[in-house]
Order: sequence, then structure tokens, then C-alpha cells
Amino acid sequence: MEGRPTCDVPSQNLGALTLILGLYLFWVGTNSILLDEYVRRYIVIHTGYRSWFVFWFAFVHIIPSSMALDFAFDQGSEPAPLLAVGELYKLDGRTLREVVENLPFCSKSGLLGDALETPWPLLSGWILFGLCSFMPFGNGVTFQEFMTCLICCTTGIIYTFRLLPAYWNREATFRTSTFAYYSSMGLLAITIGVGGQWVPSIMGILLILLGQHVELFEKKKGKHWIQHGEENPRPTVAYGVGHPIYVLGWLFLCYAMSVPMN
Repeated sequence: MEGRPTCDVPSQNLGALTLILGLYLFWVGTNSILLDEYVRRYIVIHTGYRSWFVFWFAFVHIIPSSMALDFAFDQGSEPAPLLAVGELYKLDGRTLREVVENLPFCSKSGLLGDALETPWPLLSGWILFGLCSFMPFGNGVTFQEFMTCLICCTTGIIYTFRLLPAYWNREATFRTSTFAYYSSMGLLAITIGVGGQWVPSIMGILLILLGQHVELFEKKKGKHWIQHGEENPRPTVAYGVGHPIYVLGWLFLCYAMSVPMN
């Protein structure tokens, strides 16, 4: 509109998220068939309330919460100890507090911005995503459902309370925390895939981890920050590859998770 490029659009933006999810929903809508022809389908897509909750908690809760933390850290927020609950860490809130206060109909207190720079929104998203394994309710609890929920909660705890603080503070435990996170994600792929959803489950986990790995080379404070304690001199601005891969991986994982477990 002003005849000049915008150079302050970070790689953590909602474009890839909404584009990929929108194309998926468009594909689902244009491939709908009558119920009596259900057995002829080559790709079974479950669209019950379980699938809607799965996609909601992933695409409206987990991914945006993770993006908010990455964005805040890249834009200058610094880690601060959350002394009220021990040695858990959060960011100081300076970035998203300013962003939220500039939005219409938002409080000037900055509480929402502060909350978005804590691990709780992301962790609660993982917990709610794990609880989806028990849907549809009323059919008892199987071992697969219990283990899937347990591993989802464990993965969220490892990522928010171990991996992220080690990354923000450039601690020596970053490598071991990354190994624990990768191992937990691998177990999640197995527990979800046991019911027959091996392909989308494994593909989803691999793409999520690959996307996060690639993003480390694209963010302002990624691989370069971990190695040298400095911002990336050549960060990717808006059209990075890591975030679309990460979002696509979540789509595959949600597709696998949307199928009721045995």
C-alpha cells in the first residue's frame, strides 16, 4: 500500500497455518460422498466431534501458542524465572504485552500478553489434545488411549519445561532435552499408529520434527543463537520452509488422531 517492502514480518506468522488448514478443509468438503457409499472410499476421513476437537486443540491451541513463544523470544523477550512454582521458566512478557495492548477491545493491563509468554497455554493444549484419545466417551478406556494421553502430557511437559528453557538460556541440557523430546514424539507416533494409522502418524511426527529443525536455521534466535549467543545475521523473513513443514506434520498427526482408538 505504501510502495515499499515490509521487512518486519517474522517467520512465525499465521499464513502457513491458515493456508494449509484451509486447503485441507476445502479438500475434505469437495470429496464428501453419501453415507451409503462410505465403503467405496479409499481414504477414510473421520469428521465426528473427536476430529473437530483434535484439529481445534492442535491448530487453534498448540501451534499458535508455540508460535507466540518463538515470536516473543525472537523479538526480544528474555527468559525470567517463574518463582511462584519453583524453577520453571517463562518469558518476561515485554513483546506480546505490547502487541496485545495495541489490539482493539483488549485490556491495557497486559495480562493476556504476559500469559501468552508462559508455558501454560502450550502445555494445556498438549493435555487437551491427549484427552481427545478417550473420545468418543462412554466406551471405556483402553490401554492405547491411556498411553496416548499419558505420552501427550509427557511430551508437553518435556517441551515446555525442559527444552524451551534450555534453548532460551543456552544451557548444556539442550541436547539431552532435545533427545528426550524426540524420543517422546517417537513413542507418540507408535501409540497412535497401533490402531492402524501408522502412515499418517509416523509422517506427522517426522514432519513436525523436521519442520522444527529447519526453523532453527530460519529464526532470528535459532541455531546461531544456540551456538554463538547471537541473532542469526540472515534470518528468514516471512517465507520460511520450516513452519509450513511443521504445520503440515500437525495436519497428518491430527488426521491419525481423529480416528477412534480400539
